Amino acid sequence: MSSSLYEQFKRHLQEDRFFNTAKTVVVAVSTGVDSMVLLELLQRLPHHPRIVVAHVNHELRQQSWEEEDYLRGYCQQRALELHVIHWRKADHPTSGIEAAGRQVRYHFFRQLKDEVGATVVMTAHHGDDLAETMLMKLVRGGQLSQLVGIAADRPFYGATLIRPLLPFVKSQLYHYAQEHHVKWYEDVTNRDLGIERNRFRHQVLPSLVKENPAVKRHLYEYHHDLADLLAFRDQQADAILKQISNGETLRVADFQQLTPPARHQVLIRWLTRRGLVDFNREQLRQLDQLLLNRQRPQGELALANGLLLKKSYRYAHVVMARSNQRPQAWRAVVKLGHWLTVNDHYQVAVLPAAAVDDKVQNVAEIWLPSQKMPLMWRTWRSGDQLRLKGGGHQSVERVMINNKVPQAQRRRQLVLVDADDQVLWVVGYKTTWRERPHGLPASWQAVRLVEQRQKTEGSH
Repeated sequence: MSSSLYEQFKRHLQEDRFFNTAKTVVVAVSTGVDSMVLLELLQRLPHHPRIVVAHVNHELRQQSWEEEDYLRGYCQQRALELHVIHWRKADHPTSGIEAAGRQVRYHFFRQLKDEVGATVVMTAHHGDDLAETMLMKLVRGGQLSQLVGIAADRPFYGATLIRPLLPFVKSQLYHYAQEHHVKWYEDVTNRDLGIERNRFRHQVLPSLVKENPAVKRHLYEYHHDLADLLAFRDQQADAILKQISNGETLRVADFQQLTPPARHQVLIRWLTRRGLVDFNREQLRQLDQLLLNRQRPQGELALANGLLLKKSYRYAHVVMARSNQRPQAWRAVVKLGHWLTVNDHYQVAVLPAAAVDDKVQNVAEIWLPSQKMPLMWRTWRSGDQLRLKGGGHQSVERVMINNKVPQAQRRRQLVLVDADDQVLWVVGYKTTWRERPHGLPASWQAVRLVEQRQKTEGSH
């Protein structure tokens, strides 16, 4: 290396202006080599912000308590503020523990940054993490934007989440830790080849390094180039969409005037903004053909999550499939922040509680433990009930009768349910009663149920 890791780290922070205005920074520390090195590097900075250390004891192994005790002593010796929570073993799900653990951690970081007034939350993701993520996304397939892997920085509930170690590979972190006598703990679960990331970490990536020792650096450079290209693509697509759509509705004739590459990218952007991310090139080709076909002024094509792209003469829009066009027991996993179009003038979504959007109408805010996630949209069933204040219940059917919902519409009425299939919202009409837990435990998540109602063309 032409300069020490510390000098490179300091220069990287200065170039990206990570601490331009930050007075307090929350730093996620697991006691692994990456987070311990990050914590050491931050303390060496001549003019660093106030450092608040955040640690989650996942209670996955006996060593978890030893790690917590060590970190407490470390922070006490250095006069660092430390906040610790436990993710109780009793709260662990039977499956999907990695995703659930991540949700617990980031909920804790969000609460803590509000409590201490931090404008930056920092994690120790490094170059190896980035390379593994990019390769896993490449193998799985999906949208081009997913190949970016891990963002160096992103908005985080009114603050900024940054990963300042992305330019550095793990061997550099190990070398620094050994050279500067930084103690760390190895997580034994990182050797479990039953976990996909570990197979890429210990088998796939080392094989590629043998082919070319610079492969991690190349992937880091591709990450930056692709992020720039995608940002430019989205800016151009948004500019075109302003000219050929009103947001929800696409003007078919204007779309047909675009070049093939522009049509493709604009269509991707328009569908993504409708909350659709699961589509492939063949589906895009079929959608493009439908929109271009002047001999077919009307038509429909099925999309993911029980949605349809509907072409009707001059306009195209995304709608819920009619009850006879989707499975009788239709259901779809809720993706936070993604809108579900119920009909031509009504959309609903579940947003993180801290998300800010003045254009939406709040329906309710609810608090849920991690085991109640993920949420699902589905059509209602006989026997579905809402919980009422005071402990009583009301059937979804009675909610529809009270609101004079027509019989034809009742058959395709949507509800929002939790992982235990308990109804939280009769969409468009009524929500369940849920008390806010005292102190909002770290394993709970607050979400907002929101809706958007728009006038259709010709309405008053």
